[in-house]
Amino acid sequence: MPARHLIRGERGEAAAEAELLRRGYAVVERNWRCRGGEIDLVCRQGATLVFVEVKTRDARGRQMPVEALSPTKKSRLLTAASRYLSEKNLWDRPCRFDLAAVTADGEGMSVRVERDVIQAASAAAGAWQPW
Repeated sequence: MPARHLIRGERGEAAAEAELLRRGYAVVERNWRCRGGEIDLVCRQGATLVFVEVKTRDARGRQMPVEALSPTKKSRLLTAASRYLSEKNLWDRPCRFDLAAVTADGEGMSVRVERDVIQAASAAAGAWQPW
């Protein structure tokens, strides 16, 4: 049987995906992995490619989901997104990074979506995308 935190994480990702779909996002990939990183959800919203990090935390925990997006995690997301764009030949597409902050309270889950949580051009050395 999987550990309780893994079950909570899976439930959090499912809740996040449902909320994103409700908001008009289209899910393109789930748990896309590459050497050096993982992207929880790759979505489209209109012409924009959206890399979504899902963070699930317990409502009574010491750390809220938005606080869990550390500089190290942001760097790994940039690396994974770069590899995704290269592998799929999508460097010409506009993209952004969103956070689905999921709070688990008993049996329920609440999801807050924050847009543009990483400003890639300022976070990476040099230009991140050509546009």
